[in-house]
Amino acid sequence: MELAAVMKLDAVDAQAHEPLLKITTQGRYSGKAQYHLLPYRRHQNQFIVGATNLRNRIKPDWYLNLKEEPIVQIEIAGATFYAKAITPVGNERLQVTAILKEMIRFPDRIPRETAAVILQPLC
Repeated sequence: MELAAVMKLDAVDAQAHEPLLKITTQGRYSGKAQYHLLPYRRHQNQFIVGATNLRNRIKPDWYLNLKEEPIVQIEIAGATFYAKAITPVGNERLQVTAILKEMIRFPDRIPRETAAVILQPLC
């Protein structure tokens, strides 16, 4: 399925409930595929997710995995494709953080340790 078709299905899915994507990373120690379901927002041709672990200050495993190997597999609305994970810095991080605030129920309470992640499709 082409990325444009995914975007169209994504818009319909977002009206029904919180949109989720399935991200598959390579385990940094095991080398095995590990997947997680994450809420996301689409921004232009990219997907934005937040890496936070509300229970402690350690980043989630999936985020630590993609820091070691930034090429990840994404599944959205039945379409599967590869993406490069980028942790934005500077002004770009500020823009992406604004998008994350829209996603989170309590936007004033985004933990300082939350890392914004941009998933750039490789197609």
